[in-house]
Amino acid sequence: MNVVLLSLALQVVVPDVPTCSAEDRITHCGRRIEQPSEQPPEVGDCFAADFATQAELNRCAAEAFAEADATLNALWQAQSPETRAALLPSQRAWLAYRDAQCDLEASLWMGGSALPLILDSCRNGLTRRRIEELEGVLYQMSL
Repeated sequence: MNVVLLSLALQVVVPDVPTCSAEDRITHCGRRIEQPSEQPPEVGDCFAADFATQAELNRCAAEAFAEADATLNALWQAQSPETRAALLPSQRAWLAYRDAQCDLEASLWMGGSALPLILDSCRNGLTRRRIEELEGVLYQMSL
């Protein structure tokens, strides 16, 4: 039951799952894995790496989120003070949403060893989606 919920939770929070043929699924669109996976790339990379322990999966998810968060912060810092001021209310609201949403999803795993994986995978997926949203808004603002 927890495996099914984990799979569903991970698929819900990360956008743009690549479309692969049946043959490609064996290698997860080019990455060799032992069993076919429908995991999104951000999460699938952790599973494709053949980690032996939950702690290794948790660390992988934490590193993926840290990378996404650093990218978002760099994008934010690259903007002018005027642009940041215009985006600030939206960004604050989004941060509150991201944290509340991921806390909700992780609460299903409270006390379990997969909780950090669920929490960081959620944060990673939503942060990557936010980067795309901001890039689109910034493009529109530049026109």
